[in-house]
Amino acid sequence: MSKKQVMKDILSEKINQDKIYQNVLSKVKEEENMNKVRNKKIIYGITSSVAMLVLCIGVIINYNKPINNKNQLGKVDNSNVENVNNEKEVIQNDNIIFNTESIKGTASISGKVVDVDGEWKDTNIEGKFGFIKNIDILKQYEHLRQGMVYVKENVEDTEYSKLQQYELIYSMDGNNAPSIEIIFTTENKILQCMIPKENDLSSSIINGQEVKLFKTENFFDNSKINGEAFFEYNDYKFYIESHKIDENDFIDLIKAILKRDI
Repeated sequence: MSKKQVMKDILSEKINQDKIYQNVLSKVKEEENMNKVRNKKIIYGITSSVAMLVLCIGVIINYNKPINNKNQLGKVDNSNVENVNNEKEVIQNDNIIFNTESIKGTASISGKVVDVDGEWKDTNIEGKFGFIKNIDILKQYEHLRQGMVYVKENVEDTEYSKLQQYELIYSMDGNNAPSIEIIFTTENKILQCMIPKENDLSSSIINGQEVKLFKTENFFDNSKINGEAFFEYNDYKFYIESHKIDENDFIDLIKAILKRDI
């Protein structure tokens, strides 16, 4: 073999070795790149999973918060509704309007009063109205006159045979002392007063009932009033007349009667 051919073979082998080396090197780099990609995918997968977990936790927390808020808001709303209802009830119960006129009758009373000691002879009336004598405001009075008023059945009659109304009259000793008269009946009139028409004069609302109230300043004590009240309750007509009474006590007396189921 010539020297020239030997050199040619050596160079050819060298070139082939270089190619092999480059191929091996390329394979190594490709493997490294593949490992990097795998690692990135693994890291990305882990990161994505963590992110999804955090997102789910956040959604659960946020979902629960609005529910709690809604419940709290619901409670507040219900409380507000209750407060509004209570305010309406207070306004309704305390819608107090006094008229300055009086409905006390000026004509002479044509009737006969029969005093009743202790309980009413009519047990039905005692059962219905016996509680009035136990109202706290009335316990301060020293005297109680309890009576039934009879009238003539007809003008030409000479006997007072028809029961017209019941009376409770409370008083104290002394001149110009406080007093209260409570009169009630199922008849169409009360002897001591002129029954006001429905649309006459201003009306108050007490315990959900319409009441006509009247007052004047007491001449002997301007911190007290002379009060009158007329109302209809469970088929009974009531007329209350008071002298030298505290205005709040007067209203409380009416409330104490109206809150009972008679």
